[in-house]
Amino acid sequence: MEMKENMPSHVYKYRRWDNNFHKHILENSELFFSDPRDFDDPLDCNPPIDYPKGHDLFIYILNYSFLHNNYNYVEHVIFASNMYKRSPLAFPDELKKVKEKMDNDFNNHFGVLSLTEDCFNDYMWHEYSNNHEGFCVGFDTQILFDSFKGGCGSVLYKDPLPTIDFAKDSLDVKIFKTVYCKEKKWENEKEFRFHKYWLSEETVNRNCKFPTNAIVEIIIGKNMSCKYKDDLVNIVKYKYPLAVLREENGNKI
Repeated sequence: MEMKENMPSHVYKYRRWDNNFHKHILENSELFFSDPRDFDDPLDCNPPIDYPKGHDLFIYILNYSFLHNNYNYVEHVIFASNMYKRSPLAFPDELKKVKEKMDNDFNNHFGVLSLTEDCFNDYMWHEYSNNHEGFCVGFDTQILFDSFKGGCGSVLYKDPLPTIDFAKDSLDVKIFKTVYCKEKKWENEKEFRFHKYWLSEETVNRNCKFPTNAIVEIIIGKNMSCKYKDDLVNIVKYKYPLAVLREENGNKI
């Protein structure tokens, strides 16, 4: 599998040094793939969905039968008619239960790694690196892609969020609208994300290891304390000797 040509060569993660969990990125060479239910944005990976109703639902089931059943035309119509009467899509209460189960199954096995394409983003330094007291890690995008074996791409910011057409959208379109679309109020983050899906028989480990050569740069925030800076520099020089280590003003260390 190859990464798309238009992807950035480097992506970045802003972190705090006073948070032990954030230190794992350097101490353990691992990144965390979040459960979408933990996002601040309740619409992230949870876009509106337009389900077919009435005649459209019947046609949706009929087309499904054409693809999956070896019937004559009359048998396809009978199958669609019977399924239409029992389909949870036709009953709001049943649809709600089915959707809740599908959402739980999806979120239990799906993870998102949020990064950014911009290492000079004052908003990100403020929000995610404790007002420049933290650090920013730059990664080789291709190496991460090869390590995680999932999908990746830049986030599209759009108001309103695109609605998934349950009956007409292809699987690729549904994935794009679910994973890569966010409201414009988040566009300052210039997000680039990776995503993984663990199969039901797999153990879900959201802390995913990456090779040490994936880190190409570590940037120290301009307000980081001397004590924190010394601790970070010692780890970087020991574990990531090939990475460029510099301060936010550009000076190399």
